[in-house]
Amino acid sequence: MKLLLWIPLVGFMLLTSVHAACTPSTLEIDRMQIQKIVIEKQTSDAIEARNIEVSIRVADDPYERAAGFQHVCAQAAIDYPIYFQFERSFISSFHMRNVYTDLDIAFIDDAKRIISIQRMKPNSLVSLKQNLYSPPSPAWAALETAPGYYQENGIQIGDRVLLMP
Repeated sequence: MKLLLWIPLVGFMLLTSVHAACTPSTLEIDRMQIQKIVIEKQTSDAIEARNIEVSIRVADDPYERAAGFQHVCAQAAIDYPIYFQFERSFISSFHMRNVYTDLDIAFIDDAKRIISIQRMKPNSLVSLKQNLYSPPSPAWAALETAPGYYQENGIQIGDRVLLMP
């Protein structure tokens, strides 16, 4: 009987410890430059074609790329998506360890075109399995955003993502 009383308390402690551990920013995020990207929509209808300009943080060194949105609260993904820039094309995996909210990720090839959009889910506190997310073919960059961002803005595979100087 006493064990049944402890189960809800332990569950509550696990849930509150996750949210208490998030922070508005980290040293790695603070080091990332804030720049703009333009997403060029590929559409056959010139009336509907519109470019989307977005302020982003650029993760362009191994420490910034490794940190990503780890340990930050969900609002950080809304405020400044992260553009992961690599020196060469890759087929690597992104994980969601120490990330507290769903994220959307677009993988971008060397022609600056979106080749894949995926919804990433945080890892369960009780599961030892890591969820990994990879591009379907070599990618040059990746853009992590708040969940639903691509769908809400009509951004699709084939659209171009241009980093502004």
